[in-house]
Amino acid sequence: MNPDNGEITYYIPSDEIVNKPGSEYGVELRDLYQEELLDKEQTVSVLNGKAKLQWKADWGMRLLYRNIHFEMHGEDLMDSASIARQISITLDKPTPRLYQYGLFLDASGKKISKSKGNGFSLDDAKNLLTPEAIQIYLSKDPKKSTKFYIEQSPRLNDQVNISNKKRLSFYKISRILKASKPTSISSARKFLDLYRRNGEVISEIELTISYNYYLRTKKDNNRGLMTTKEEDYFSFISKSIKKDKKLSKEKIFKLILNSFKKTFPDRDKSQIWVLLYRGLFGDIRGPKIETWIKINDIKSIIEYFENPHKVKSENKSPDDKMKNKESFIMINKDKDNKKYMTKLFKSIDFNQVKEKCDTLSFELKKHSNALIDALAGYQCKIVTEDEILRSIDLLNNIEKNKEYFKKNIYGVTSFLPLNQPIYASVCFGFIPSLMAENVCIRPPTAMHPHYKKFADVINLSKISTSLSTSYEDKELFLSKRVKTTDAVIFTGTPENATKVRKHFRKNTLFILNGAGHNPLVISKDADIDIAIESTKRVVLYNQGQDCAGPNSILVHNEIYELFRRKLISSLKGIEDKVGHYSNYTNIVGPNSDIDHSIKMASIFKINRSYCTYGGEINPIDGMIKPTIFEKPLSLGGNYKEFFAPVFFLQKYQQDQNLADYFSNPSYSANAMYISLFGTSDYISNKLNKTLHLPESILNNTDLHMEEHGYFPYGGQGPAASCLWYDGNRINGNTLPQRDIYQYLVEPYNK
Repeated sequence: MNPDNGEITYYIPSDEIVNKPGSEYGVELRDLYQEELLDKEQTVSVLNGKAKLQWKADWGMRLLYRNIHFEMHGEDLMDSASIARQISITLDKPTPRLYQYGLFLDASGKKISKSKGNGFSLDDAKNLLTPEAIQIYLSKDPKKSTKFYIEQSPRLNDQVNISNKKRLSFYKISRILKASKPTSISSARKFLDLYRRNGEVISEIELTISYNYYLRTKKDNNRGLMTTKEEDYFSFISKSIKKDKKLSKEKIFKLILNSFKKTFPDRDKSQIWVLLYRGLFGDIRGPKIETWIKINDIKSIIEYFENPHKVKSENKSPDDKMKNKESFIMINKDKDNKKYMTKLFKSIDFNQVKEKCDTLSFELKKHSNALIDALAGYQCKIVTEDEILRSIDLLNNIEKNKEYFKKNIYGVTSFLPLNQPIYASVCFGFIPSLMAENVCIRPPTAMHPHYKKFADVINLSKISTSLSTSYEDKELFLSKRVKTTDAVIFTGTPENATKVRKHFRKNTLFILNGAGHNPLVISKDADIDIAIESTKRVVLYNQGQDCAGPNSILVHNEIYELFRRKLISSLKGIEDKVGHYSNYTNIVGPNSDIDHSIKMASIFKINRSYCTYGGEINPIDGMIKPTIFEKPLSLGGNYKEFFAPVFFLQKYQQDQNLADYFSNPSYSANAMYISLFGTSDYISNKLNKTLHLPESILNNTDLHMEEHGYFPYGGQGPAASCLWYDGNRINGNTLPQRDIYQYLVEPYNK
């Protein structure tokens, strides 16, 4: 900056990646500033209107400079209006008359925002509302905030001419078009003529507005074609119609039916309709296909069969995607239309991988006591011991993942969780470093001083030279890693994952290990002693700071009291083992994030009427003692993670209660594992299979007993675990070595 000359000198690096507001992924500056001179310093004046002040001051100064006498503003700019008045008074200028108006809100009552794309623009209003509807709507109390969203268009239009009974209502038109799926405005008119009653009329402007509304609100429900064979069926029909230009509509319909029988001889003939709906409309419902063929023109019919809807990647598991490589291999293009892909380096010598794993395994055994001492200020001795054993188990069994170690990619960036520093470093740092040239792990800030002590005992970078650790500020760390990263491994909340993912390119593989529900179900024929031990293990492990912890423990009515008494008795028996980590006999200690105890205090307050044991929180040292809440299931299940040693008991009487719990909309996003003790017909046979695959149901055991670092981990809930790749979300479990291989190596390893 040169204040004397009123000039600034700036530089825009073309390959810098930034988190652009409103964008879902990181953007290179060469794309963001296409009209600017890049990679070279420029000096410009800020005077004579060539620069802009900060928003609040800028608005007030513009009003004065342009001699504005009257200005309208939304209620969200009340502070800016106050500053504008202050500027006028300070500069001894006449104050503009400022008029505050109410905001337009979206369907959920949130402020309309350009960056969020939840707005109803002026063009929308002109295309979807009659002039009379716009006039009446906007002439209401302008100072009052009003919902203004696309889906209310038919109702607003109908309010104008509601007394005209001969007019076909906009609401009825919208329902007819939604069901008919017209391909053009002319076919829309034909469908409406079929369904309107005698005397009902519709003008051209009403037809245009209604068709515009149909186009804006029709949705792809991701119910498209799922197999190559289905795609071939649609392709055959389009080619056959093209080949015989004289083919009548009746013969086209027969062609569709006959081709289905030949292509899918094992399918029931009635299944053709759902297949056609999926391919033509991306839905499982639609108009009568014969009618749809008759009304639409040949050109549109061919186009619909040539370009059928296909199920997007987020509804396919990695295995499904591998079966159909056409949808799995996603080649990206840069702005010059040049193809690029993950850069693969030298082939991996698995003997060296095994050797490094053996070396780390030996070091962990050798320095186990030193590791316990190093982390004694962060976690209990038994947790560190468990981490060491789990890490050794993975390292000694790396042979089971041999198929994934073929070629090195370039970079992996790993964000470690707040718990399990040793095991997380091995799973998400050390193992990926054996299949990449440049891997960097970042522990959470609260863990930094303790992690450094761990690193002093075992320097992972000495064993695997491609691995490094960063203690930098998160924003600085991200700015350095975005250019070198092919894959991100993130453990934390889905909300934080979204914030981090926005920094990276669209074609970066993003592996999310989020927050799971993992309820325990203890049926009437359960072995109560086994169930008690598992319950204590998963709830008390690492002070409850683990995604394997259950949000709710569902216990059958017939054994509830016995289970409850035994659990309380067992917890009383370990009360002398709850305390600070300095005492190595303690099995429950303070929360790793002391401030989390304050958050928990408010949650305890909300649930205090259900507390039957414990309930003690010390916000000074972060100690949260084992606590039992007993909440009637009739008041709703618990779907929020405590991240604390909390036993949330809920009594159920029959399988229908379980069905209500697991079908609640709050459950599906975080669906991970279910530990079933005893038997349940509902869980074994009737539970939603897309929500819980068979391997996610654990029988008479718990997740801590079943989890191994060489097996995939997670569930079908996207907030529990999922992958993001090239703009697509793939729900399901994760295993970094498998995912890196399947998405970044195998498609290009030729």
